[in-house]
Parts: sequence; structure tokens; C-alpha cells
Amino acid sequence: MEQNPYIAMLYGAHKTLAIKKMMSVNAEWANLVSCHAFSDRYWGKPWQKDNYAMTDKEVITLTALISSGLTNQTALHIHGFLGSGGTLKELAALIHAAWRPRNTEIDPQFIERMSAELSSEPGIEQFISDLKNKDLSLSGLDVKSPLTGFTRLQLSELVSAISAGKAEWSKLTNLMKEAQVRGATIQEIELILRHVEIYLGESAAIEGAQAWNQITTTNDGDLKKMYLENVHTYYADTQFYEWMPSAEEDPAFKPLFDMTLALASDRVEKVETNINEYISLNRGIGADDYNKLAFIVMKSTQYREGSLDVVKEYLRKLANNVSKSDEIRTAASNVLALTESIIQNFVRFTYGHVDRLSLGELVALASVFANGHNYPNHFQIELKRSIQRGLDDKTFQRLGNRATRIVGYPVAMNAYLAYAQAKQILNN
Repeated sequence: MEQNPYIAMLYGAHKTLAIKKMMSVNAEWANLVSCHAFSDRYWGKPWQKDNYAMTDKEVITLTALISSGLTNQTALHIHGFLGSGGTLKELAALIHAAWRPRNTEIDPQFIERMSAELSSEPGIEQFISDLKNKDLSLSGLDVKSPLTGFTRLQLSELVSAISAGKAEWSKLTNLMKEAQVRGATIQEIELILRHVEIYLGESAAIEGAQAWNQITTTNDGDLKKMYLENVHTYYADTQFYEWMPSAEEDPAFKPLFDMTLALASDRVEKVETNINEYISLNRGIGADDYNKLAFIVMKSTQYREGSLDVVKEYLRKLANNVSKSDEIRTAASNVLALTESIIQNFVRFTYGHVDRLSLGELVALASVFANGHNYPNHFQIELKRSIQRGLDDKTFQRLGNRATRIVGYPVAMNAYLAYAQAKQILNN
């Protein structure tokens, strides 16, 4: 990691501290992240075109982290923002821009954390005052980005909407439309999505691509197809983020785990892909499979208010979409019907031989995986229960690697830290 030029570019003088923190989480995972997240695909060649500013990369990073509630991971990135030329005035405006979609004032504990991290910076008193000012003007971000048609404020607003996904779909599509009117190209939006993928996961990037496709009035191509082809090409020769089951495990579990992560993070559009993959790996689909899928829908939506209704509406549209295959339409229809009955009969399915854990336990673990940063106590309960049932480091490593791809590496980092804490508590 010490020799990785992109880590040096990102963290500057704080490179050694950043590496130390990542390695302390999990050395194997940290090295994989170094080889892939901090690689040419994300930080090298794509960003070198037209001399894109490092500060704009950090605008994307910080907005993604803050708007999705991953505030613990912002500490090093604020140094990267300042080290790349950003100012405290811009940083305060950026934090407000990323936080305001929550419709709450900035958390006082978060302000204290920022104050401690930046205590030696000149102008820290004014910065803290700006963070506490709920009416702070965001004009400090009216700096033109090298990305065509964007100021840093507009870039932050777009990433915040991508983070929210379906919850702010109309805002996301409107921001995409405005960007296109200002001259943004499909290649530049794909570049933003590729960067977003690191911090919010592949599912968020796919939704961003779908939003662009929905409003596009140009003939420059299908962004979702472009993005997915890029992803598949990139991962064709690597095992990182892949499931890697042992011989006795049922490979059809992977799409069920992926579906749980996607739905638990409000990425409903992944459902069709997950069902198709499940049918392929399972060599078909039957009554018991519909029950499993319905169980996952119920369990994975427990942490986000209103998300179950969003999933039901998606299934309803999928079931009625005559352009889809009969298998997909039937699956969507049956799963939709079963979500009502399974509420009354919350079955804990026994599934395969995944370290003696039932499907119910693994789905419960996956659903809180995506929300553990907001529900740490729930996460500890599920982790302790799973460890006591046989969850070991090797299995957790595979779960964590897969989650890194689906919901982003900051969520996985949080999960590794929670896992270490759970083990320490149980050992004591």
C-alpha cells in the first residue's frame, strides 16, 4: 500500500495514517481495496483527462459519505479535500450541502469530531461557527468544476441525490436533466458514477445510470449498459468482491445475499438481476424459492421506513411488464403475494451449509450489514448471535468482500470494525 500512488495522491501527508487505519481494520481486505478501489479504474486514467481537479474527486467522496450517514469515515477525507486545494469555507458549505437533504441540523457530535480533526487549522473557529449556522450560504461551493456543466455545488447535489436513489428519484432525474442541458456528457456522468461506486456501491451507481437514461435526449448511448460492461470487463480476471463459496455451499446463496444488501440499502432496481441470477444458479424456481425471496424482502426492509412499500410497487410493475420473461413476471407476482402472508408466518428457513447458519440468520446479518453505521446495537446483536452459531473469520471475510462491491467499502469497513468489537466482547 505504501507504494500505491493513488493513496498518496488522495491522502497526501496523511497517507501513512490512512494506511495504518485501513490495515488495522483487516489487513487482507485493506490490501484488496488498495489493489482495486485505489487503482487506474477509479483514480488513474479516467481522472487524468482534461486535468480533472483532485478537489472535485473529494467533493464526490465527502458528499457520498456524509449524505449516506457514514460520518465516521470522513475524518481522513476532509484532510484530502483541504490538501488538494479546498478551503475551510468550501468544506463547511460542502458538509451543509451533503447534510441538508436529511432535513435535520448537523449532528453536534459530528461537529465536535470535525473540530478535533481540524483543531490546528487556521480559521477553525469560523469553520465551526459555519457548521453550526443552519442557514449558511452554499455559495462557497460556486467553484467551476473541470467536469463540463458542473460547479462543485452542483456536483455535490447530484451525488447526494444518487445516494438517496429512489427516495429522491424525481430530484435525481431533474439534476441529471439540468446537467445534460449544461453540456454534461455521458462519459463524464459515467466517470462520476464510477467514483460513486467506491463509496456507495455498485447498486447506487446503476441507479444513477438509470436516472440518466430516463431523461436523456441525446444519442450518445445507454449509460447503464456502458457502466455494466465496464464493470464486467474490470472484474473478469479478478476474484475480488466475488462470492468464492466452498465446495459444500450452495452457489445460489450469492444472489440472495446480494438481494438482501441491495434492498437493505434501498437499491430496489437490483431485484430483477438478483432473481435472474438465482434462477440460473438454482436451475429453476419453485414454491419454496418464492418463500425465500419473500422472506428476504421482509427482512431486508426492516431498517428503512417506507422501503417495503417501494419494493412492493417495484414487484407490481415487474409482474405487469409484458416485455419481461414469464419466469421473472411470475416470480415477481408470487413474491409480492407472499410478502403479505409471510408477515403472519415469519419462517426462519434452514438453508444449505453456510457455517451452520440458517438463511434467516444470514439475511438478518446482511440486512444490518448495510445499516450498521446507523444501528450499531442491532449490528452487535446479530454479529454475536452469528459468531456463537459458527461465523468465523474466513466466512466473514467473504461476506465483507461481497458487501464492499454491493454497498461500498466504507460500509464494509464499518462492518469489519463491528465484527472485531463483537469478537472482543464475546472473548471477554
